Amino acid sequence: MKKRLYTRSDKNLIEYDSWRTFDRQQIIATGKDHGVCRLMIPPALLRRAFGRGDKSQIGFAGTAQYDFEDTNLDLYRMQDYKQTTFYHGMNREPEFYMKQDNIRKPEHKRIREWPSVDEFWKLETPIEFRLLASE
Repeated sequence: MKKRLYTRSDKNLIEYDSWRTFDRQQIIATGKDHGVCRLMIPPALLRRAFGRGDKSQIGFAGTAQYDFEDTNLDLYRMQDYKQTTFYHGMNREPEFYMKQDNIRKPEHKRIREWPSVDEFWKLETPIEFRLLASE
């Protein structure tokens, strides 16, 4: 009965415990710090489960952040990075995004409308959150 060794390729989160922490925080210099992974989570679900996020320390690039700790006492931070009009500025008129030049591009390269901060935290569709962990 050997103990199971977890590898980097193992993505199983069964019996993985973590909780939101307020007394310890990770030191992140800028929003450009290397993210460990990206999680697709609906922002509304995240807010329902963990409440309002803390004020973001990366300035205009993010609107909220959540600090977590796991059973190994490792810290990691989830943050929305460049996902709202708070970073990108106000959206243009809808016709701008429907121009043929924009529609011809592959979907990941198209210029798109960004949600406002309030709209973003009410979204029920999964959005990418960056996970930053201490090394």
